[in-house]
Amino acid sequence: MNRRYKKLIKKMQLGKCIMIDGATGTELERRGVPQIPNAWNGGGALSHPEILQEIHKEYIELGAKIIITNTFATGKHTLEDAKQIHNFEKLNSKSVSIAKRACKIVKKNSLIAGSISYWTFTKNKPSFETLKSNVKDQALIFKKNGADI
Repeated sequence: MNRRYKKLIKKMQLGKCIMIDGATGTELERRGVPQIPNAWNGGGALSHPEILQEIHKEYIELGAKIIITNTFATGKHTLEDAKQIHNFEKLNSKSVSIAKRACKIVKKNSLIAGSISYWTFTKNKPSFETLKSNVKDQALIFKKNGADI
């Protein structure tokens, strides 16, 4: 466990309030980033990285101590429905690196949390075993790219 993570856990144990960033995907949509059918704003890291980075920066500047990657809609099952499975690793990796870069630019040590969801925008629901495998693959990409949580 890294020092920044331990420090944050200690604050929570002391009953301190920890600010987390907000609805990044909704903010991307509000700023005009085109939606991917069946994957909402999952493509923002590739199509509009500068807007995604700016959103992260603004949350950090407002005091967010945890930045959540824009990966709510980049699980394998979601990207399969969106015909974007070929971008699975690229979208998840880039989302982590954009969040990390925003922290570096603002010169704050906010933690980066990888967002993983079972959500689907269609009626195609993966089996539990498929979902378990997909979650593991996504989490490994986050770990490899330096997500803290």
